[in-house]
Amino acid sequence: LPPERYAPKKVLGVGGSGIVVRLADAKFPQQDVALKFPRPVPGKIQLVREMLSKEIHVLARLRHPGVVRILYYDQIDETETYDKLPFYLMEFIEGVPSRQYFRNDVQESRGILRLVDDASKALHYLHTFPEGAIAHLDIKPENILIENLPRRPVMVDLGTAKRLMNDDTSTTVACTRSFADPELVRHLTADPTDENRSKGELPKSAVQLGFDLYSLGLTVLSWLGFDHSTGVLEYDNVVRLLAPYDRKYLILLAARLLAHRADHVPSWVTTRVGLSAKFLNQIAIRSTYELSDCCSR
Repeated sequence: LPPERYAPKKVLGVGGSGIVVRLADAKFPQQDVALKFPRPVPGKIQLVREMLSKEIHVLARLRHPGVVRILYYDQIDETETYDKLPFYLMEFIEGVPSRQYFRNDVQESRGILRLVDDASKALHYLHTFPEGAIAHLDIKPENILIENLPRRPVMVDLGTAKRLMNDDTSTTVACTRSFADPELVRHLTADPTDENRSKGELPKSAVQLGFDLYSLGLTVLSWLGFDHSTGVLEYDNVVRLLAPYDRKYLILLAARLLAHRADHVPSWVTTRVGLSAKFLNQIAIRSTYELSDCCSR
């Protein structure tokens, strides 16, 4: 990147495969951009290269206000240590990670419902993309930012995203264990470099859109303030803001997103909603079409 145009301002995040840095743009001083480049962890170079290349391939085609937009991409020049590695510039989202927003900044009940609705619409866009349905596969609060103006959720980090294909050749899949569907985790192995990550090879035909629905369900519970593994309320400002009906609606919505298999619903959730896992499975939300119908009630 030309140094006379772009200047680093702040490191925004360091993940398993990449580093994201906020850059000032001399040509557009009112519009910063974000640079994502590889984090070449020893032993994971090929995985990093593959994930970032696929993320670029997916993002370059997407146009939705709820999905971060790519602006430019290229490769880092070959060095003595590594072959060429991809990088890209994307729009900088002026906002905060969603968990931080719900913990500290959310102020009114209707806004909470609208954010859940908007996140559902962004996921529906991916799942119904005209060129082929796309599964994100790593939905979690850290991968959804809440933009300041307009106030809306924006999905980021699509390095794990896969287009659904009726193909039994293998593809590399990675996910965050604590927010992933147990059915997905069952097919993967723990990442020795990160205890909360799993990775492995799956037939392309085994990738399911339902994996995202489960992760969104856990994300909604996290936004409400719950530790989704135990049901402990880690912060209560969101549930206090919500009217009783809206609070019950969102917890039930999350439960239905988790329930496409009855044994996947945490026991504390069934206790909280007062419904059995078997019954929740009967009313489970199995597509973003069904999710859209619920959110537009």
